[in-house]
Amino acid sequence: MVVKKNQAYIILSHGKALGVENASQENGALVQLQSADQSDSQQWIAVPVEKPYFKLVNKASGKLLDTVQAGVENGTWLHQWEDFNADNQLWYLEEAQDGLCKIKSKKSGRCLDIVAMAAVDGALIQLWDDVSGENQLWELSAVKKAPAPRTKKAAETPAGTAAKSSKAKPAAKTAVEKESAPAKKRVSKKAAAVDEAKPAAKSPAKKTAGKAKGSKA
Repeated sequence: MVVKKNQAYIILSHGKALGVENASQENGALVQLQSADQSDSQQWIAVPVEKPYFKLVNKASGKLLDTVQAGVENGTWLHQWEDFNADNQLWYLEEAQDGLCKIKSKKSGRCLDIVAMAAVDGALIQLWDDVSGENQLWELSAVKKAPAPRTKKAAETPAGTAAKSSKAKPAAKTAVEKESAPAKKRVSKKAAAVDEAKPAAKSPAKKTAGKAKGSKA
């Protein structure tokens, strides 16, 4: 198994999670088993260095999984400490059965081990020789990242409304055109009335001319 860069993991044994005592952010806070709740103090971010080694950084405190007093002997407890680029802060994985693995210290080659093989809340973690015990087997469960928020479809409604309103504008123009149409008809009627009046004015003139010719005869 290979850890992914900057991936947060819950490190589990018998369903219990590796966490920092009292969710402390101080140097020297002990590492222990806790009921798994995926809190930040139970999340460890893998930071690879040279293969196959990596650091385990606690998400809540930003401090590293570390051996007390840089110890390498059996029975050395685990705590968190600020990063000072030491080999006792570097770890590597060794695959075991059923998808489980052993977590070993670069400096000592010893395994993360549960003190007294007690898979209970508050059980401390120590270094110990590899004896292939169940209390030395761990599951690294990757923490899923929250999905990016989706844009709500409702946000598109104003744009759709604007599009509809823009389509409605030609209807307003049509109404204006309908109103202007009768005005044109009124003008045409007046023009017709003027045309009809012109012949009426000419006919008396013709009759007068006729009378004038008769008088001359």
